Amino acid sequence: MARPKLPIDQRRRLTMTVRIRQDLDEGFAAVAHLRGTTKSGLVSQYAAEQIRVEQERDPARFAAALKEIKSQRKTQVGSKSGGRRSH
Repeated sequence: MARPKLPIDQRRRLTMTVRIRQDLDEGFAAVAHLRGTTKSGLVSQYAAEQIRVEQERDPARFAAALKEIKSQRKTQVGSKSGGRRSH
């Protein structure tokens, strides 16, 4: 099943460029191959694990940080769309 195509703004927020040394990239590609996944899949797995660890360590602090991030993003989106309306 094909993934639905996301709007450009959402794709930009969900895409990350990571720069690593060539030897690390090759080793990372080998790990992904051995685990039957992709480098992107490994990064997603690692991110999910780190989120779980922080949520378990201090749920209230994590929730506060998440709320702050969402507020910042909402402000950024609002200021960008506000600028577009004036043109």
